[in-house]
Amino acid sequence: MSARELSGMGWLAGLCFLLGVLPTPLVRLLEGISLQLTGSGLPASANRGFLWLAPVSPQQASYAALSVMLALGIALWLSYRWLGPRHPERRAYPWECGFGQLTPRMQWTATAFAMPLRRIFADAFVIHEEVVKRPLDADGLKASAIRYRLHVDDLLWRWFYEPVARALHWSVRRVGVIQSGHLRIYLAYSFFTLIVLLWVIS
Repeated sequence: MSARELSGMGWLAGLCFLLGVLPTPLVRLLEGISLQLTGSGLPASANRGFLWLAPVSPQQASYAALSVMLALGIALWLSYRWLGPRHPERRAYPWECGFGQLTPRMQWTATAFAMPLRRIFADAFVIHEEVVKRPLDADGLKASAIRYRLHVDDLLWRWFYEPVARALHWSVRRVGVIQSGHLRIYLAYSFFTLIVLLWVIS
């Protein structure tokens, strides 16, 4: 990753770290809002300094964030020095989990992306799902090949669009009978149409 990409994540991570270690200064900046809304701000115990945070009261919820971080850091460093790494460090390319180069077989397919939608709207479809395995041994525990078949029928298409389409095709075939391909018949259509229009207008 480039320096710009790392800096974009670095300053956000730094703010999260400072907010966790030194929360009192930032809480004091927001104290004016809580005073206007609730009429109360930080407890008096927070005046001990920026190293101490007591959101409710010293007896219920208070801690010295920086002291906890320092103690935890020292404990982790001492445990690492004494115990040491149990396994040698291994370097690998990110997002490969140490298994080697990625292949198209590891990618998500369109079927995988559509599966949540199929599960949610399963009542609106007729789903035929089948997994065919070719056994490798007599027990059938191992398979030499696996084939996945999926066929989805839309109920709305079957109950609404198909009847409309069949009716439309039937009417088009009936109307298509008048297209005989003879010029004399077409002239007769035009003649009778003019007669009807003249009769209607007059």
